Amino acid sequence: YFMWYMWFLPLVLPRMAMSMQMAIVVISAWISAQAVWLSLAYRLEFLGEEVYLPLWGASGLFLVLNSFVLVRLLQAYTPTV
Repeated sequence: YFMWYMWFLPLVLPRMAMSMQMAIVVISAWISAQAVWLSLAYRLEFLGEEVYLPLWGASGLFLVLNSFVLVRLLQAYTPTV
């Protein structure tokens, strides 16, 4: 469910002006958000563990980190005139 927008990347990457350091930060934030949320969702759905509160917190973290990634990508994009 988290990958539907990935096909846009080849269209916008040529117009991105982001430093390598910031790109690493953005990619790390995105991967971290995915890993934390998916690990807790796996424990809930497949192992039947009661991880409702940690999953709720991970969902908030997921929202914040994905918002950070989106803001950085929008700031780095240079549209055509």
